[in-house]
Amino acid sequence: MKHTLRILVRMDLDPSSAVLEVEGCVTVEGCPSVTSVLARTLLLAECEEVLIDLRRAKHIEPAAADYLQRIDPRSIVEGGVPVPTRVGVLRPRVLPDCPLEAEQAGASR
Repeated sequence: MKHTLRILVRMDLDPSSAVLEVEGCVTVEGCPSVTSVLARTLLLAECEEVLIDLRRAKHIEPAAADYLQRIDPRSIVEGGVPVPTRVGVLRPRVLPDCPLEAEQAGASR
């Protein structure tokens, strides 16, 4: 099995804010996908705030969570497009471990 990632973008009809609901495995390798969806969201709507919600993820690598918290929206959107004043990350207090690694560890015993 491999790590999978699912991202759902939620916005109101009057998009003053948006939420990227991320499920599955949040890894460093998957961060470019989250960044790409974030950039597309910023281009679709002139949001004041975008939240990246990691609270439903099965697995979050600490380095991936740190990377997402440091995203500067101005660095991912080109062409003078207005960007939100804030990109925030909602994450669980304790980052969940990878269930795939636990399965592999159990199988090798």
